[in-house]
Amino acid sequence: MIEAVLFDGDQTLWDFERVMRDALVAVADELRAARPGPFADGLSWQDLQDDRTFVAEAMPDVWSLAELRVHGFARTLARRRALEGGDEISRNTLRHSRVPQAEGGVAAVDGSRADGGAPPRH
Repeated sequence: MIEAVLFDGDQTLWDFERVMRDALVAVADELRAARPGPFADGLSWQDLQDDRTFVAEAMPDVWSLAELRVHGFARTLARRRALEGGDEISRNTLRHSRVPQAEGGVAAVDGSRADGGAPPRH
């Protein structure tokens, strides 16, 4: 049961930018551990943030931040696949393109699950 809901529009209670940056650093570290290679070695939290920003601008009809993060990470995987050739998981992930192509033909996509299914809608 929810007992309270807090709104922190001015970030006085919670430093959202720091927490998000720390989360993106952790995601980049996990990707480096799971799929080592030149792309992951050079990946920064800013790159992940840039992919999410690109997707948000390309999908103005999507308001769910969770969904935009999924699409942003799928775009990161698409860039990795374009550079390194990818693997079965990224091939299945990139099956359902929904976002306009960026430079170099890289798209953000609908799915991020290994089985190629669409992410949950929030």
